[in-house]
Amino acid sequence: MMKSNNKSNGLNPANLIFSILPLIIAVVLQYVVILGDILILFIYNIFSDERSVGTQTPGQILTEQYNQPMNLAFMTLVKFLMFFVIFGIWYYKVFCKYKVTDETFTIRGYAKFALEPTFTSLTPIFMIIAGVAGQFMVDGILALLRPAFPNAFQDYDSMVQDVTGAASSWVLLLAVMVVAPLGEEFLFRGLTQRYAKRSLGITLAVIFQAILFGVYHGNIIQGGYAFVLGAVLGYLAYSFGSITPGILLHMFLNISLFFVPDALFETTARCVITSIVSALIFVASILFAVKLHKKKQ
Repeated sequence: MMKSNNKSNGLNPANLIFSILPLIIAVVLQYVVILGDILILFIYNIFSDERSVGTQTPGQILTEQYNQPMNLAFMTLVKFLMFFVIFGIWYYKVFCKYKVTDETFTIRGYAKFALEPTFTSLTPIFMIIAGVAGQFMVDGILALLRPAFPNAFQDYDSMVQDVTGAASSWVLLLAVMVVAPLGEEFLFRGLTQRYAKRSLGITLAVIFQAILFGVYHGNIIQGGYAFVLGAVLGYLAYSFGSITPGILLHMFLNISLFFVPDALFETTARCVITSIVSALIFVASILFAVKLHKKKQ
């Protein structure tokens, strides 16, 4: 897809509504997964535990310690698979299908036009480097901020523990490392940003989707750096005219979460050095990738 210019088509309420609608649907899908999980648990207990039928109410069954939501890993995977399928097909139908001469829908055609691999052979390397450096940068900055905002880090630490504490689960690894970046890039950079650009222009559209990306993450710590990274991913989507480089960066950012060594953040000096070096590598990798892409064009 050709990279579009910075101009908008004028304020259009329909485009603004459609730019927010994917996030609303994403929130609804999360609750659908939770409710589905509770329903499965309820049915399971009714038929598998004879004592529950005779002595406990449905409410009591659901509040038993062993009846917490099924497995975080499977719930996360199901949620992001739904994101990937629904938002991926939506993105393809609205923004890519008009380029296809053969009207027959195929998996190959979907992948080709929805992901649009139009970049140079070095772009994936730069995105991998940027993704790893980005995670080191974020962890270093958060380590420096943690002593000043201990209360704000409680929800964030709980979220990280839920993810990294189940790192042995291949299901969760698949969800966080692969499926989540695909689903979120289709949602925010594929749909939200492109719809918003029609009314707001590219600069405001990038900022707008980055704000929604931050809010979507649900806590002030993760939301803060998600906003910054969302803006970077939006810039990449615009610069390349494709969401694929952002998907690669996003994947390796998430992958690195499981492998960042704690030793790099044991002292303030190490945190500062790690943050600065990682930030320089992160920015340089992105700028070099964009520059090479522009030369190719």
